[in-house]
Amino acid sequence: VADSVPTILKLFAEVRNRTDYPYRDLHLVLSQNMQDSTVWHTDTIAICLTDSTGRWTGKGWESVYQSERFVKAIQPLHPGKYTVKVASGMKDGKLQGINDIGIRIERRQPKRQK
Repeated sequence: VADSVPTILKLFAEVRNRTDYPYRDLHLVLSQNMQDSTVWHTDTIAICLTDSTGRWTGKGWESVYQSERFVKAIQPLHPGKYTVKVASGMKDGKLQGINDIGIRIERRQPKRQK
């Protein structure tokens, strides 16, 4: 974050999986220091990849689907370099059927108060 104008950052977790992923959901552990670079916050989130009938819920084509989940909105206290770390919260060491996991950050200006 390079500017001093207050900015709200919206974090989204995105997952691209194949149909051979053996579970209904994916648990991720996200750690970030985006509000204050000296303080780390950790969240555990679950992304549902199928509905109750086992049908894939993400946008897909053939055997690959992409899902996203809003994580949180953060307003950094000052300009600086910030970090987001993503780790699997699943019991399996290697996740069969997961192609990609990433974080998307959208920048929003806060609404002006009248």
